[in-house]
Amino acid sequence: MRLVRLHCPSSRPGLRAAWVGRALALLGLIGALLVGAGSAWAQGPRRLAADDAFVDPMVDPLESGRPLRIGVQRAAVPFAFELTDEKHKGQFRGYSVDICLRILQLLREEAKQPFDPRTDVRYVPVSSRTRMVQLLAGQIDMECGSTSNTPERRRMGVSFSSTIFVSDVAVLMAPGASVHAQTLGRWVQDVRSRKRNIVTTAGSTSVRHLRELGGGNSNWRLRVTLGANHDDSLDKLVSGEADAFVMDRGLLATWLAADKRLAGEGFVLSDWSLVPGRLECYGILTRVVNTRLREGVDRTLARMRDSGELTKIYAQWFEQPLPAHNRVLDLPPGRSLNLPMSPHLSRVFLTPGYEACP
Repeated sequence: MRLVRLHCPSSRPGLRAAWVGRALALLGLIGALLVGAGSAWAQGPRRLAADDAFVDPMVDPLESGRPLRIGVQRAAVPFAFELTDEKHKGQFRGYSVDICLRILQLLREEAKQPFDPRTDVRYVPVSSRTRMVQLLAGQIDMECGSTSNTPERRRMGVSFSSTIFVSDVAVLMAPGASVHAQTLGRWVQDVRSRKRNIVTTAGSTSVRHLRELGGGNSNWRLRVTLGANHDDSLDKLVSGEADAFVMDRGLLATWLAADKRLAGEGFVLSDWSLVPGRLECYGILTRVVNTRLREGVDRTLARMRDSGELTKIYAQWFEQPLPAHNRVLDLPPGRSLNLPMSPHLSRVFLTPGYEACP
């Protein structure tokens, strides 16, 4: 058998960058499809609807002339969620979604083109488990939600924007499950001795954190169940199937503040982190090979940061009362989530070039 050596011309940097980008995208797609294969077989065959059709991921979305496809989770409140009232049914909103829409508007303004989100954007539902597969395979062009920037994900051929949110990983505990949980160590001992059940969402970074916490020490073995999505994980906690829900603090704090099933029932959010010293930095996902869109996202985000617009969008979602049609949780009229910006995110927005999660 003859081996063929692929040659990347070093004398042409532009061609070399494109060649490397295509290779990364292909490797990332293969890895993502292998990861998602199990769930695809479990769900059985599914016919793709017109809105689910795949496109060539090598063609930059800004050059295609078609509506740009934004991947959004249905219940990652307040970052991305589907509106439930009849008038706005099928539309998505959220902190991350608003940032993405503003980015696209600014990019269209740069190109001296009109922008209408009703016709120029198409929302495609994703989950924590499928978002990478859908992005790399060309089903979505960018993902706007609560996705943490990690080296493992970047190696798959995706690009993260600069940070738009910073959180740590916390634990939301069911009534009675927090009595002996004043510290991380005491919580782990309590969980193990009482054989408590823990839930987290499949495809999230919390899965790895729990695996490392429970697998590195035989005395810390944990019983972990995976929810199909955030709604499923929260349902398991509320129903009593799980004693604790491990997830990013920003998401857990939102549910605790605004979900009536948790109000006044004794659910407790840990004031300690599951992984001390580790932060989760959210970014907007694009494909590495889509250079024009990727660079456009970074450029417009920098403009929004420098102008103070990112800070205003944060305040609208986390510190000010939410408009009635944006509420999918049970916030009383005129009430806000009351989640002030963390010092880490404040520094990100005030210090150009600073990243809380290198």
